[in-house]
Amino acid sequence: MHPPPKGAQPFIYTLLVLLHILAAMTAVGLNASYAIWIARGTRNPASLPFAPHGVKFIDDYVANPCYLIGAVTSTLMIAGARASYHCCG
Repeated sequence: MHPPPKGAQPFIYTLLVLLHILAAMTAVGLNASYAIWIARGTRNPASLPFAPHGVKFIDDYVANPCYLIGAVTSTLMIAGARASYHCCG
């Protein structure tokens, strides 16, 4: 990992990077799993009605909030870097 920008709080910056990476990994990983859900549902017609409901639940309650966390943490990292650049540059 690259060092935090000059003037930024190292612990807070590192925590934001960690949360950002974990949120991105979770969101993208779950989105990639949707193909598995749908493929499995098409192979087993009895489970087909459950697959879209499961995908929608994961999308609404896990993946999309993780994308939101990623957006917030990246914005905070940028704001922290700009603030430290302007205050100490």
